[in-house]
Amino acid sequence: VNHKESGEVPVTVAQPGEVNAADRVSLKVNSVVHSVALKAGDSAGLTVTIEDRYGNRVTGLAGGNNRNIDIWGMVAGQSNEGLHWQEGSGENVGIYTSTMTMTRAGEHQLKARVNADEPVDSNVVPVSVAQPDSAGVVEYVYLSASREALSVGESTVLTVTLEDRYNNRVTGLSGSDIVLSGALEGQEVSGLRWNEVSTGVYEAELTMTKAGAHRLKATVNHKESGEVPVTVAQ
Repeated sequence: VNHKESGEVPVTVAQPGEVNAADRVSLKVNSVVHSVALKAGDSAGLTVTIEDRYGNRVTGLAGGNNRNIDIWGMVAGQSNEGLHWQEGSGENVGIYTSTMTMTRAGEHQLKARVNADEPVDSNVVPVSVAQPDSAGVVEYVYLSASREALSVGESTVLTVTLEDRYNNRVTGLSGSDIVLSGALEGQEVSGLRWNEVSTGVYEAELTMTKAGAHRLKATVNHKESGEVPVTVAQ
């Protein structure tokens, strides 16, 4: 007053440190906020910044088995369980990081949610996980036949379904990747024309020329299907 100053009075404002202080949440995946392209089995690095209504970082929301921070917007079958959040220190307090292994192919629309009394959601980050398309990733092979009892000269349609270790269908394979075995001697099974009729599902028609009990199996990437009995009458 009148150009006369008092002495300084220090006022310390604590960093907000409880979940209901959250007002703004931002999410980055692999350090970006725009579309991310991955393949099944890749890890997505998650970074969540949490602020209060005044722009102060909210601290202390990591650790233990709490679910203060969740990730949503995954395609069906993608788990968000087991996320372990770590909070930064120093200038990075209120910034939380974790990783999530992306196991399901498809177009994820990831967002972070802070589970306050009134949940607060972040921006959405599109994460595209490519459909597997290599024989080398096939882990599970399933074979079926449209007809398991028929006569010589008749045909059965064989269906082979291929999945990777995460149960994603494996697309884009050629007929040479699928090996059929278990037919009786004299029954031709090579050179079948396999067509992909839907993602990861392949069909071929097999004309049965040898009477008897066949026990067919399909093999891809050294992984075998179960046996499918096909009985051919004379």
